[in-house]
Amino acid sequence: MILSEPEKNVVETIGEFIKFWGFSKHHGRIWALLYLSEEPLNASDIQSALEMSAGLVSMSIKDLLHWDVIVRVWVQGDRKDYFRANHDVWHMVTRVMREREYQMIASSARNLDDSLGELETSLEISKERLEFLKPRIEALIELSESFAAFLNVLLTQAEANIEELKRISAKLPE
Repeated sequence: MILSEPEKNVVETIGEFIKFWGFSKHHGRIWALLYLSEEPLNASDIQSALEMSAGLVSMSIKDLLHWDVIVRVWVQGDRKDYFRANHDVWHMVTRVMREREYQMIASSARNLDDSLGELETSLEISKERLEFLKPRIEALIELSESFAAFLNVLLTQAEANIEELKRISAKLPE
């Protein structure tokens, strides 16, 4: 697949955008290439179009499959694996937020709570220092738990209301 300059710009732009989310630029470039492709592509097609090594394409495809960002498809008459982009961007975003951001926040709250427990039993900390630290750490725990609950509600509501949002946004003037 040969990309025009504007298509290359789209691929590179998505690569940079995906980097912001903590993924590799190559992940974004592969997804964008597949998203712009009318037909599913195999690893060799991707390697050629994006001038990437076979190893990098293979590792990136594995990662993208894990996140449901791309899907493996069967092409009749060919034994190679072919891929296409998952076009449901909202599904991808909510999955990443649930599996990565939500888990990070929940883990932080647990770690803070464990640290507070250790501080309370530590012989290294004076009573005065503990009295200073305890309300601060409790505030951080509460903030983490609140943000985890907020994110959970947001993701749950977003999934429930995405079709309504799509319907409403389709009616908005361009």
